[in-house]
Amino acid sequence: MTKTVVTKSNKTTLITSTLLATTLTTTPLVAGDLDFNIGSDSVRITYADPIGSADYGRKDVTIGALYNKDDNFFIDAGLHIIDEAGNKFPGLELGIGPKAYLGQTDTEEYLTIGFEALGNYRLLNMNRVIFSGYGYYAPSIVSFIDADEMWELNFRVAYELIPSASAYIGYRKIRTKVNVKSERTIDDEIHFGIKMEF
Repeated sequence: MTKTVVTKSNKTTLITSTLLATTLTTTPLVAGDLDFNIGSDSVRITYADPIGSADYGRKDVTIGALYNKDDNFFIDAGLHIIDEAGNKFPGLELGIGPKAYLGQTDTEEYLTIGFEALGNYRLLNMNRVIFSGYGYYAPSIVSFIDADEMWELNFRVAYELIPSASAYIGYRKIRTKVNVKSERTIDDEIHFGIKMEF
């Protein structure tokens, strides 16, 4: 019997195909947001799909992919509950929810399941300007394969070109701890992007 050898290239192709298939089968069903950004060494795309309203706010499902020149490739999926902060903080929107990462570098593979918190603030006197940020953390207990811990920070400033599209500049940093007690930077750079609503 012939043994099938799963190479790194094959795994990357499989992950990419799975991501594209999932995105293509879910995108036409409900209107959502497409977020695309590039840096000097990386590219990231994320699709967010509202799945209905909660008792307070809304629920969004997200799926995305990140690739950079160091051959780091990650896909992610998350679920967020998002709502306005209240009358005392007009223009401020907050959210939280679980998020999972699956990916690989040149020497390791990662699976982490953590929580992400996010915030968006639209200036009242310049309502086309939006400040956004989010943070993700997965401790050791929910980090698997070669991962021992993972965290991500992301900040951006956006300008709403039209009601359904905005352009932004942002900064992102992703780091992981691996089982050999070392740390690896997955991404650390400024990026430019666009976000479109459908």
